[in-house]
This record gives sequence, C-alpha cells and structure tokens, in this order.
Amino acid sequence: MLIHKTHSKKDLVNIIKTFNIKIPDPSLHKKKQLLTLLKKELLLLEEIEPELDIYMFYNLVDLKNYLSSCNPKKVLSIKEKNHVILSCKRLQQFIYNNYNIDNSSFDNIKEVKDLAEFIEPYGDIPSVRRACKGLNNNPYHEFNLNPKISKQTLRELEKRELYKIKYPNKLEVKYGSFHITFD
Repeated sequence: MLIHKTHSKKDLVNIIKTFNIKIPDPSLHKKKQLLTLLKKELLLLEEIEPELDIYMFYNLVDLKNYLSSCNPKKVLSIKEKNHVILSCKRLQQFIYNNYNIDNSSFDNIKEVKDLAEFIEPYGDIPSVRRACKGLNNNPYHEFNLNPKISKQTLRELEKRELYKIKYPNKLEVKYGSFHITFD
C-alpha cells in the first residue's frame, strides 16, 4: 500500500490519533518514519471504528483509499492557488460593480463564465465559494455554479453554521406574584 505524498505529517498524526492506531507518540517521528510505521500498522489492522465526525470513514477500506489518493485539501500548489484567488478577485470586482461588463476587467460574459468554470472545482478555498455565491445571485440568472467541496471542509462548514445559530431570548409569563430584583 502506498500513502500519497500530499498528506502532510500533521494530517497523518491526526489520522493516527483519530483512529487509535498503535503508534506511540506519532508527532515525534519524521514524516518518512511515520509513513513506514503507518503502513505496517495498516497491514496488521483488521477493522477500524467508523468515524463520522471529521473524515466520514465507515471502514478500513475507506481509510486506505483516502490515504492512497491525493489529499483533497492539497490539490493545488501555492502558485496555482494564488492564481485561483486572483481569479476570484477579478470575479468579485465584476460582482461588486453590479454585474456590469463595462465596469470590470472582462470583455464579454463568455470570459466571465470561462473563469467561473475554471475556479469551480476548488470549492475548499473560501474565496471560490464567495465568488460562486455572488455569481449565482446574478439578477439575470446566467450562472448555476456548484463549487466542489471535500467532505472534511463540508463538515467544518456545517459545524460553523451550528455555532452561529442564535436562539431568541424568550420570556415566559406565568400567572402569580413575582418579585424580580436586578443587581
């Protein structure tokens, strides 16, 4: 079994701790040593506990497939990521100017659509999600963009939404005599 090189040491340590893989103090090892130890332990493992909070793996096969494939959060190099973010800024300029081609750096709407289709696969980047949402809110309904988001990022976004929920203050009135003092 090969573990893809895009998984960082921090990712591997998190996986080891999350699934209780028997490697003592994984953060003390170098990445190369950690890879060999993890490979050996994965060969010895028969089954793992399903983890549905962060990684959403039901069995050992899912974990092995995840480790052998490219890390979904690290699809881009830094140079490519900067290019995607710069493209998002161009699209944001178009959005902030009320979807007017004349007040943007674009020559025609086809150029905007091409750039939007280029950034759509990188939904893990917040700028991409913001740009796609802004383009979908176009009053002319020219866009229908669904940015591709990895399972981990989707789970993090769901948790953030739960934390943002505000419960309204409620006052229940029961009949009777009450004495309320404020200090």
